[in-house]
Amino acid sequence: MVNIAGRSRGCSTCRRRRVKCDENRPICNRCERCGFECSGAKDIAFINQGKILKSGQSGKYKASSITRDIEDRVWRDNMPASVSLQAFEIQVYICYTRKYLLRNSPIDLALEEFQPDDLQMAAENLGGARMLHRAILSLSIIFFGNQHRNSSIRNHGYALHGVALNQLNDALSDPQCYIRDDVFLSVITMILLECFVPTGRRYYLNHIMGLEKLLELRGPTQHHSPRYFQIFKGIRRMIILASLSMRKPSILAREEWKNITRSNDPDENTEEQYLLNILADYTVLIAEYDMGKVNCKQSTGDIAIEREKINQRALDLLEQLYSWKRWWDSEDRNFHFEITAESAGIRVLPEGFESNVVTFATVFIFPNLFAATMLMLYNTTLIYVLQILSSSQPLTNKYCPKDDPEHPKFPQNDQNDKYASAEKHAALEIYRCVPYYLDQKWRLDVGSLTIAHLAVRTAWMTLGGSGSRGGGWMTDLLKTKSSEVFARGLWAD
Repeated sequence: MVNIAGRSRGCSTCRRRRVKCDENRPICNRCERCGFECSGAKDIAFINQGKILKSGQSGKYKASSITRDIEDRVWRDNMPASVSLQAFEIQVYICYTRKYLLRNSPIDLALEEFQPDDLQMAAENLGGARMLHRAILSLSIIFFGNQHRNSSIRNHGYALHGVALNQLNDALSDPQCYIRDDVFLSVITMILLECFVPTGRRYYLNHIMGLEKLLELRGPTQHHSPRYFQIFKGIRRMIILASLSMRKPSILAREEWKNITRSNDPDENTEEQYLLNILADYTVLIAEYDMGKVNCKQSTGDIAIEREKINQRALDLLEQLYSWKRWWDSEDRNFHFEITAESAGIRVLPEGFESNVVTFATVFIFPNLFAATMLMLYNTTLIYVLQILSSSQPLTNKYCPKDDPEHPKFPQNDQNDKYASAEKHAALEIYRCVPYYLDQKWRLDVGSLTIAHLAVRTAWMTLGGSGSRGGGWMTDLLKTKSSEVFARGLWAD
């Protein structure tokens, strides 16, 4: 045993004889057996080395000068008067949500700058609590209560959420609110809540529209700094995916917004940047396509010309996707293989699921979660592009070679049937990623969770929704994972 400065706690007799002392009190057993005089084992002395020494006081502590009174005083000075049980509860909510929901998100970065007292004030609903603190704490409490099916915890979180929402509405009434970081991060927090624990139909999309407007007012130049670039990366996916759902053009399709990623992060995750840029361009294309259908005042010839332009731009996007897939397959880090669905414990789609699409009997296994997410994002993007082509001019053989092993072979029907078959093939590719994703998705961050859920939703709708065999299969699979983190807000419509 070691006491101060490496000294033994044994009695002075045993130390002088250089034998091990059993440290028994009041005298040690060894000295008692030998009949020696024993002073007994030494007491433990606690020294607070963080105390500032008085002027002229020696910097060396001597054990003999530390009395029990000093020890007691040191303990009293360093022990808190009381420890609140609520403080522990808050940390449980925050840590759980950071681990399973907020990983690598802008809110996770913001939490690193928080002090415990900030969240304590928010939990007690005190008047001095900041809006962002209340928003993040309410998200954590609601998410924790929802995952553990505890209605009292969840209701407490909703009470805080209502206060935070009122504070946010008051802040948004200021014309200069877009420059405030707490407003920006509070809106992101509300989006995450509506995405994973929705409080109303399509509230997720409403918050996204507000976030995109704030982002546009802030401008692209502000997000070139390292801190704001990390925030931009965290919200870029959400904005693009919401624009897809609303079929409206995203501001991220503009070159000045694309250049943010190119200039700040030119090498990291280039495959994801490429696909997100294609999706951003698609949001503009689908909005123009819808506008052309609504505008009936044009002549038939003008409509045909506009439709042909849209068709050609869609073909360009399709060629970009095929080029990306060839490059992605050539990278060793993206190598994935197949195992039988039965060995993975998955019930395959029944035979005869679709007459023109082969049902899958295997599922994918990936080297990493990022590769699985990228394949799902690719097939989701492919489905969207094929959908606009299926309602426009047919695809030429130049863009869909019959003997290309990298792309599905289509039946010899008309071009629209080829597009429909290609969409279903891409949807089945997403389905084959789902079992691996469900096994590993606790390790995914918010952005990857959002992409994966959007991919599943897109595939589910492509295969006919819950009314089809394929859609019913996916619904059954997701029900078995009902306790998992699930982006229910993405299924609002």
